[in-house]
Amino acid sequence: MYNEIVTASSEFNSLSPKDKVNVLAAINAAMADAGIAAWYWKYVYDFWRPVAAIREAEAGFGPTGKGDGNTHRVHKGDPFWLPLGAPRSNPFPASTAGAPGDNFTPNFPAYPSGHASFGTACFETFAGLVGKTTNQITVTFVSDEFNNSTTDHEGITRPRWEQTFSLKAAIEQNKISRIYLGVHWIFDATGGGMIGEAIAAKVIAAFS
Repeated sequence: MYNEIVTASSEFNSLSPKDKVNVLAAINAAMADAGIAAWYWKYVYDFWRPVAAIREAEAGFGPTGKGDGNTHRVHKGDPFWLPLGAPRSNPFPASTAGAPGDNFTPNFPAYPSGHASFGTACFETFAGLVGKTTNQITVTFVSDEFNNSTTDHEGITRPRWEQTFSLKAAIEQNKISRIYLGVHWIFDATGGGMIGEAIAAKVIAAFS
């Protein structure tokens, strides 16, 4: 999807074939490095997801029953809390009458956010290579998840939604969406953004 957004921009389409290849190589190298860095830090910090932390915050709940021990927490935990979950798309195989699957929380540590790392690294790298900021690049795009053909976890076809946005807005929407879904914390997004920015700076220098 990140590649699709970049290639939908007028800035990309005005490049020479050689520069297009360079940009595509750079943004994918940036995302590969973002994945390596994010997953390294995920298992260094090993921080729990909201679905576990909110349910197990209070003493007496969770596998150990000890709670989180956080004396500074303002809100009580809720052992029945459910996230909206990461969207499960097209759960019905075309060749079967398979049952719908639930939206889900990814089964690896939360911090930092992979989405934030990938999106920031990709879009900041692209903007830097074409001599602009992410605020200066605007794209009109239809997501594969909202194209009037993809189905949700209940088998219902999602509507088509076309949006025009700057790459800066795309970075922020990409980060905040995972918090709204209840699968990430705000500091996961901040940490992922920091990783993406650091990687983008190195990739821009290498591919310029």
